[in-house]
Amino acid sequence: MLGKVSRCLVLGILLGGFHSALAQDIDTLLNNAENAKAYELGQQQLPERAGDPQFDFWFGLAALENGRPQEAVFAFERALEMQPWNQRLRLELARAHFLLGNYEQAKALFETVLASDPPPQVKANIQKFFDLLNRNQEARTHSFTKSVQVRAGMDSNINSATQIRTVTLPVGITLPLSDTSRETSDDFIEAQLDLDYARLMHKELALFTGMTLKARHNSDFSVFDTNELGLRMGGGWAAWKGSLRIPLQWQTLMLDRKTYRENYSLGLEWSRVWQSGYQFGVFAQRGKMKYPDQPTSDADLTLGGGGWGYRFKQVPVMLALSAYVATEDAQLQHLGRDYNGVRVGTQWKQGAHQFELSWLRQESKYAAIQPIFGKVRDDNFSLVTLSWAWSLQPDWQITFNVEAANNKSSIDLYTYYRNQSYVSVKYSF
Repeated sequence: MLGKVSRCLVLGILLGGFHSALAQDIDTLLNNAENAKAYELGQQQLPERAGDPQFDFWFGLAALENGRPQEAVFAFERALEMQPWNQRLRLELARAHFLLGNYEQAKALFETVLASDPPPQVKANIQKFFDLLNRNQEARTHSFTKSVQVRAGMDSNINSATQIRTVTLPVGITLPLSDTSRETSDDFIEAQLDLDYARLMHKELALFTGMTLKARHNSDFSVFDTNELGLRMGGGWAAWKGSLRIPLQWQTLMLDRKTYRENYSLGLEWSRVWQSGYQFGVFAQRGKMKYPDQPTSDADLTLGGGGWGYRFKQVPVMLALSAYVATEDAQLQHLGRDYNGVRVGTQWKQGAHQFELSWLRQESKYAAIQPIFGKVRDDNFSLVTLSWAWSLQPDWQITFNVEAANNKSSIDLYTYYRNQSYVSVKYSF
């Protein structure tokens, strides 16, 4: 719609005439859809002709058609100083401010033109801009995103269990493991609903709330079916030239329709993006994990970390690196642990397709000797993820995922491999 409105304003509103030879050359190029050449010609003459209202008008149009609204604002403002009666200039300046997101300036300029009683076609075009302004204003103060997705695939180890059949205790006793205590593969289907609402209180403060509901059903082993409910709320501020968020979260995980674990956490996140393509962030979290059926496993969580990213300008590729350290203090000391991790990833987007590849490495060291096995548990976990997302339409996306996990432990019972492959369909509404 915006392109049509813009073209109507450029070609259909004739409230002023300009006849410089150079300007007419730029006009001809624009009418022939040779926008890049028109802008290049204008740039060549800019040092000599800036301040000539005839030139500034056509150069401003060329800048707009080449996605440079800021340069167009400068050009139209110079011309309007020389010809304050020219409503065509005022219209194009309003359009340039609109494209920059300067909605208040754009609205004031459009209203000034309307007060001059322009032709009906001009009034109609301005009304279209007002409609867009109202929608953008609402989008800037309220945001409500909703999505539902369904996944289906195969999991080689739905219970993240070992492959071994028996365990030997330090006293020399060998015990067999039941089928549900060993690696179990199955097909699964999963559904997820996400709702997020944010409201801008003023230009530097926003409040947000959200919910995630997820249910996973296994084809043959319902004992490992899971249901998750997550609630979140908090605030965000513009701080230190970046964005500061404080999220408060609660999550419950149900296993075979029984509450297995509840998580509570308070977070602190700060991030900043530079125009050069770099972005950086730090985060911290304090929380508690509760196990209703095993209260001695309850633990307090303290976590902190940071991340770095770079988006290339020449190619649609982004690189990302993050690292974190954490401590879990459990009531039973041997269940507590210190762990740290690092994640490296890359993202490549081409048209409607987006590819992602990431690698995660996490090392965990437990706080005390495991009483049954007589040694301290140390784990090294790694995860490789490859995904391909295809946006069929603005609201529909299909994704193919492959994941390979490997956990090596000093206690054989906790060593396992797990591979997942699945396809998901997501609809945003």
